[in-house]
Amino acid sequence: MQRAVMRGRARKQARIVRRIGVDEKAAAKGHRYLTLVCDLDDGTVEHIAEDRTQASLDGYYAGLTQEQLDGIEAVAMDMWEPYIQATQAQVPEADEKIVFDRFHIMGHIGKAVDTVRKQEHRALMASGDETLKGSKYLWLYSRENVPERRRDKFAALRR
Repeated sequence: MQRAVMRGRARKQARIVRRIGVDEKAAAKGHRYLTLVCDLDDGTVEHIAEDRTQASLDGYYAGLTQEQLDGIEAVAMDMWEPYIQATQAQVPEADEKIVFDRFHIMGHIGKAVDTVRKQEHRALMASGDETLKGSKYLWLYSRENVPERRRDKFAALRR
């Protein structure tokens, strides 16, 4: 695979890629991953590397000129720490250019809301209040998406 990637990169014209996406892809069943770097504007694959480590992404950045690194405006990625570290080490002003995908952010928000709900539920139950009983999934809806059959319970929780 590495040879194929090197051939493809040798044929590719050097250019500034302004917005890149970094993600991992399971290569086979189990835990074998590839790191993918894509040009988000053109939809082209810019880099593929074995594994999902900092070195996997460092390999992409190492092949860029300083002008190309300076030209990066945004790096979209999940919250995988090795990718964050590679980007911070290589891309100028990386902290201002890293953009986390909304699915991971919403996952963290959902976990935080559930943690608070559990704490509040325990405290209320200790005093005999069952207000939050059976409300776990209500907290996951946006106001516009609450099913009709649950709107009364949702309204009661908001008071």
